[in-house]
Amino acid sequence: MNIFILILIIIPRYLKAEDNIIIKNVCIEGLYRISKDYVISKIPFYYIKEYKIDNNNISNLFNSIISTKHFSHMKLLYNENNSSLIIKLIENPIIISVDFIGNKLLNNDFLKKIFIEKELYINDELSNNKLFNLISLISNLYKSIGNYNVKIETDLLNISPNKVKLKIIFNEGKSSIIKSISINGNNNIKSNKILNKFKSFNNRLKFMNLILRSVYIEKNFEEDLDKMKSLYEENGYFDFIIKDKKITFSEDKSKVFINLYIYEGNKYSINDFELVGDFDSCYYDSLNNILNKYLHKKVFNIKKIKKIKNEIKDFLISKGYSFPMINTKIVNIDNTDKKKLKFNIICNYKFNVRNILISGNNNTLDKVIRREIYQSEFSTLNINLICDDVDRLNKLKLFKKIDVKTISLENNISSTKLVDLLFDISEMNTSGFKVGLSLNENYNPNIKLDFIKSNFLCKNSLISLIINYNKDKANVEFIISDPYFFNDERIKSGSKIFYSSFLKENEYYSLLNINYGISNFINLPMYNSFWSDYELIFHINETKVNYYDYFIFDEVISLSFLKDFFLDNEEIYNRFLPILNKSYDFLFFASFNYDSLNHNIFPTNGKKFTLNCKSTLPLISDNKYYICNITFENYFTNLDFMNLTFFNKTQIYSICNLFKKNIPFYNYFYLDKIDLVRGFKEDPSDYVFECVNYIDSSILERDNIFSDIKIIIKNELCIPTETLLGYKYNNIARLSYFMDFGFEIQSKKEIDNLLESFINIFEYEYMRHVHLSTGLTFRIASSTGLINFSYIIPILKCSPYEKMEKFQFSINKKW
Repeated sequence: MNIFILILIIIPRYLKAEDNIIIKNVCIEGLYRISKDYVISKIPFYYIKEYKIDNNNISNLFNSIISTKHFSHMKLLYNENNSSLIIKLIENPIIISVDFIGNKLLNNDFLKKIFIEKELYINDELSNNKLFNLISLISNLYKSIGNYNVKIETDLLNISPNKVKLKIIFNEGKSSIIKSISINGNNNIKSNKILNKFKSFNNRLKFMNLILRSVYIEKNFEEDLDKMKSLYEENGYFDFIIKDKKITFSEDKSKVFINLYIYEGNKYSINDFELVGDFDSCYYDSLNNILNKYLHKKVFNIKKIKKIKNEIKDFLISKGYSFPMINTKIVNIDNTDKKKLKFNIICNYKFNVRNILISGNNNTLDKVIRREIYQSEFSTLNINLICDDVDRLNKLKLFKKIDVKTISLENNISSTKLVDLLFDISEMNTSGFKVGLSLNENYNPNIKLDFIKSNFLCKNSLISLIINYNKDKANVEFIISDPYFFNDERIKSGSKIFYSSFLKENEYYSLLNINYGISNFINLPMYNSFWSDYELIFHINETKVNYYDYFIFDEVISLSFLKDFFLDNEEIYNRFLPILNKSYDFLFFASFNYDSLNHNIFPTNGKKFTLNCKSTLPLISDNKYYICNITFENYFTNLDFMNLTFFNKTQIYSICNLFKKNIPFYNYFYLDKIDLVRGFKEDPSDYVFECVNYIDSSILERDNIFSDIKIIIKNELCIPTETLLGYKYNNIARLSYFMDFGFEIQSKKEIDNLLESFINIFEYEYMRHVHLSTGLTFRIASSTGLINFSYIIPILKCSPYEKMEKFQFSINKKW
């Protein structure tokens, strides 16, 4: 446009002597890549011998050539000697390379994607307009992340007359930090209460601004203004408006000062309701009863109104109005200062479902999906019921995305319309392979391999192979489950084969324990997030202890002496007696579960509760005992405090004998699959050998070595990933600081002293085997799978036998 204006100014000055100029010849200069014939096709008078040209002709000629977007400059000259019009053109250069210099916040790959979006490619033309738009876009991107002081310069290095190397030089500067927010006009709600709702400005703990910095990001600030509006509406100020906002930058744009001017309006009291709409008149009394429940609540806020609207909507949906619209308005009661709330209900049509269709399920049978769909065919369409159906399908963990669409059928002229319901499924990977590796302080590895196929034979059957191996212990489990064994489609059943071995030996004795068996289980859904599991287990335990000819201090001690020694210490002898033979046990296992976590991988809110009970069947088992395990998990995200997510997991394990029978050591907590305090690897043999490794009466007369109750408490503080890595990594990575604490209580009589044991935490009279550790855990959901890396610092260690694992690493791959 600048060129065009320049020509219009120059040419008229040249045309002062006469109105028109005669053109007998046209010369074109400056072409390298563009053909001359192409340019000639844009000149309408090129082949005319004599042509009178005026300002309009010049403008049209200019527009015709420049509109091709192949030229960056154009200049017109007139030669009076031969009446020639000379058109001098400069072609847009070809980009042969692009270099980015000084960009730290936006990486090269991201910037290259912007080039592609703006249709700028290597070996393509570079126009001034494209370059200007590109720089403007990049500049706006920097502003969107709080860098208003960015300076972007371009440098074109000419390689040949029409080829260039493009360099984009960034001076990113500092982020623009909000120094203050001033609110004017708030007479009823204090500024601190308002600012505490803001995400972009930490008013509660100002020292945190030095760490996380309150960066001014326009999008986040607009969301904060919406929160302020919601705060006023929640307190009954429905006329609230933001009259003006003044945002002032410092000279170097590193500081931002914000002034807000608001009008609060009046706090409304609702004295009456009015109900209008196109719903059936027979529903009027029922809807009016919903409103009358709230009539005594004089002061109304937006939450109460939303609650009323949701109740009305649920009622109408249950009656077949699938998409009701409810508008509310506060109006004056005639000739009074009182207010009433008017509800205008638009119901439109009722919908009935003809057919339920399913698409996209290439690896899942239709019946797997239909068993979770409670919306039936040839019935009233119920949106709430469909939402519950989608929730149940998501809990199968087989699908990435579920879209539900209604397909209207033609020739519906009645007030009730007939539709088909389409469940469009996008499936996720259902096969997984997990590799785990941890190292103890002696660098002995602990390897864990898991293979899981969760949609076996396309019917939600599961097969799983779990292998756990280290220097002393090996575990193998094979599980297969079938959700269609029973006629009731909600019941899942399956079988499990398991084998584990444990070997520990030193120069005095060796201990070998082998545990193997089979089990059958069923899963019963109870209600939404509740379900229960039941299992019948048969397992065989073989335990063998070999004592050598020498014991301690190179003294030769016979087995008869050792037996006499144990008989003199009856409590320890009773503990060892069961492990010298083979036992056959039948066990019954029951589990009750609740899960309301909002995400499978990185939850931020919700609770999870598990109660497990396992007991031997006394009449047909060699051992008589029961074990209980209670696990409670809680995730909570404080949106008002830097979006920090807090996680707590508490586990309580308890074991008790039946009919005063002794419990073999392998059924205590040490060989079972339970969580441990991170960083510690408990070795059951160390506790067993503690009985026989010393012939010190003061040690042998101590209370039992094995504990009846084990408690583990895990706490995590999940640091917001967007603060460290940027917003786009918020859902794929998580960094957590954790602290784990665990201890054991030795006998049932000490339960009454549990509170006192917390007070006297380091007095082992009440608590034993106390562990405490802290560290960092980093998890990332990558294309390879879920990667988990932990670094642990053990703080409290209670025994010289403790095995520690400071590094833990695992990869969970799905395909």
